[in-house]
This record gives sequence, C-alpha cells and structure tokens, in this order.
Amino acid sequence: MHLSQRLAVVAAMRAYARWYAMVYLGLVVIGLAGCQSIKRDLPAATSALPRPTGEAPAYLIQPGDILESHHVIDPTLDQQVLVAPDGRVSFRYASDILAAGLTLPQLRERVVAEAGITDRGFDVVLRSSVGTRVYVTGEVTTPGEILVNGDISSLQAISRAGGFKLSAQTDEVVLLRRDKAHHPTLYAVNLSAATNGVAPEDDVMLQTYDVLYVPRDRAGNLSMIFERIRNAIPFNFSLVYGNANADLLR
Repeated sequence: MHLSQRLAVVAAMRAYARWYAMVYLGLVVIGLAGCQSIKRDLPAATSALPRPTGEAPAYLIQPGDILESHHVIDPTLDQQVLVAPDGRVSFRYASDILAAGLTLPQLRERVVAEAGITDRGFDVVLRSSVGTRVYVTGEVTTPGEILVNGDISSLQAISRAGGFKLSAQTDEVVLLRRDKAHHPTLYAVNLSAATNGVAPEDDVMLQTYDVLYVPRDRAGNLSMIFERIRNAIPFNFSLVYGNANADLLR
C-alpha cells in the first residue's frame, strides 16, 4: 500500500472515530434527557394528612350513582335517576346528559340550560354513591379499576392492584387528577419514602377518578407519560378527562 493510500485510510479511520464519538455522545444526552426525574418537573401531590372540612374536594358524579331532582314549585316532577355505565343520565325534561365527572352544581346548571326551566326552586342531589373509583396502571401486578366504600390511599390502591412489580419506579409514581378548575393535572408521588416509613405523609389520599401510574423508567416527557396513561384507562375515565393532553400541554 502506498504512503498516500495509508494516509487516506488513517484519515478515514479518524473521521469515523470522531463521527462515532459524536453519535455516542448524542445518544447519551438523549438517554439522560429521557431519564430525568419527574419530581423536578411535576408538583408534589397533597399529603394524606386530614383535610379541614372546607378543603374537601367537590364530589364528582360517576356511573352507578343515584341522583334525585327536587322541584319546590311542583314536587310531582321529583325524580330519581341512575347514572348509566357510559356516564349519562336522563330526566323527564332533559335526556342523555353526560354527568360523569361533573359536580352536582355543574349538572344542575346543565339540566337547567337543557330543559329551559327556571333555576329557582330546582336542585339535583346525590341519593346514593357507589364509592370512590380510582384506576391503577403501570408496573403493578394487576392493573385496573378499583372501587371502594369510603377513602383509599395511594398505597392501599397499589395493594389492591397486587402490589408493585420489581421493575416499578416507586419514587416516580404519577398521579393524574383534575384540579379545582377541573383541568387534568399531573402530580409526582414518592411512594418509596411512604413504603419505607420515612415519609408516611407521601401516601396521598385519592379521590374519585384519580389515576395512579407506576412507571418502569424515568420518562421525563410529560406528553409521553400522559399518552401511556390515556392508553391504559377505561372508557368511563376517558370521558372525564376528555382532550386532556391538550390541557396538560397548555
């Protein structure tokens, strides 16, 4: 091989080495970006400590609830209705209204608008509730919907879902919940500290339509996290959150 050919080969090898180093560095950077902790990007969920009465979240209507309409002017119109599995409810004067995920005052306003009736002396009350309905997905043994009478904490819900898998990132759990303005919001929940007894207050209390997602990796992309949750939750939860991805990325 001539000297010029050898020099060309050496130059090509050096160029390849530089290219490989740049590609490797790029992959490392991408990998680190994908492994960022969600705790830095998401607000922490509220603690499990008892809440003052005035701070209790408004009740959200769900399938299986029994509602009752009250008419002061004409009590003969009073009616009990069952919220259907698709989250809809029908009164004599306002049918096929999507009630799941609404508060009672919100449903009352919707019925008034739909039926064109006066809102004076009219009300909708909760006669019977099916309980607290939450969903657990991700790295748990048996992901699925959980329905209980009364309150349930995050660790209790995880336990009912069969417990964590060995691959679970217990300090990177994500909670999907609607905030006070009913916008879907992601929160960080560190259940590792709660499990070890270091920070029992991190075992947050859940409310109806909360979704707990236990990740396998430390995905820092919030849109990707929500996409995983949305693909896992059942239809009745999807009704409540609607086009939540757009709201989350506002």
